Parts: sequence; structure tokens; C-alpha cells
Amino acid sequence: MATQRQVVTIQCPSCGRTLPPTVLKCHFCGGDLAFVARPEFKPSEKVLSPEEQRQDKLYRIVACYWIFDGICAMLVSFNLLPQWASGIGGMLFSYLGLALTTGFLISILGVGMLMKVPLARWLVGAFCWFRVIIGLLGIGVVLRTGDFEMAKHNIYLMAFLNLVDTVFAGFQIWLLNVTDYEVLN
Repeated sequence: MATQRQVVTIQCPSCGRTLPPTVLKCHFCGGDLAFVARPEFKPSEKVLSPEEQRQDKLYRIVACYWIFDGICAMLVSFNLLPQWASGIGGMLFSYLGLALTTGFLISILGVGMLMKVPLARWLVGAFCWFRVIIGLLGIGVVLRTGDFEMAKHNIYLMAFLNLVDTVFAGFQIWLLNVTDYEVLN
């Protein structure tokens, strides 16, 4: 059984003809339709598929990780946690030398990710690409000062931690790309 599709239209106040709701001038009489009431459409909520729901859950976990890591970086700056206790934050402030500020910014990026702020997502993606590049070039092993303390000068462990960080950064890039549907729609 076929269902009838309801067509939404407006009516020209001058000639009474039925027109699509997007026109601003009547095709028949030239009347001004700018002030004619238009039907309101409810924004349709996108129903996520099971795979998209899993990706969304992973995305939220990664965003919470950024918040947690930023807090850890701030606690490291106050000497309340050891240097190795902060993953992304430890890596970033070893480049910048600003533990407290970096930890705060990382936490803010995590909150921005949770709220699906495009700029926060872009910054996280850019930093993840940076981590992938330095990880693949092997520079990450040299720059990971927090891991150096934890590894007690074991270059193999530091290389493994660099590999894990590089893979995790790549995973985050993938996750940002597959969850773009939420930001763009």
C-alpha cells in the first residue's frame, strides 16, 4: 500500500496560487512573498547505527582521556604525580616546557571534543598528526622525557612506548574522521 506524501506549500496573497515554500516572489503575478509565513520543519535527529554508536562511545572515551591526561599534567607540574604519569600532556610539555599551561589546555581540548567543538577537534587532529610524524621518524623516542625516567634508560622500552603513542595518535585521527558526521550535520 503506497502512502501519500504530504507536499508543503505556501499561497500567494495576491493571486492565491500555490507555490513552493522557498520562493520569495510569485512566479505567476510577481507578488512579494518575503513576509508570507513559512511552515517550520523540525530538525530531524540522526539515528546512529550500532557501529556509529560504538564509534561515538570510543570518541567520548578518548575525549575523557584528554581531560584526564590534562589534569595529570597539571598535577605533575605541582609535583603531586611523577613525570611519567601524564601521557599526551607529558609529551607535549616536554616539547614546550610549560606543564601547568599545557595540562590546562589539554583538558580544555578534551572538553571541546566532548562538546564537538570543531576547533578543538581540529587542534586534537593536528597534534595527533604531529605525534604520528615524529613517532614514525623516531624523534618521539628522543623527546619523551617522562618516559625516559620511567624506562630507566632502556631504549627498547622507550621505542615501544613511542610506537604505542604513534599507534594511539593514528587511532585518534581515524576516530575524529569517522565521527565527523556529528559535527558536519
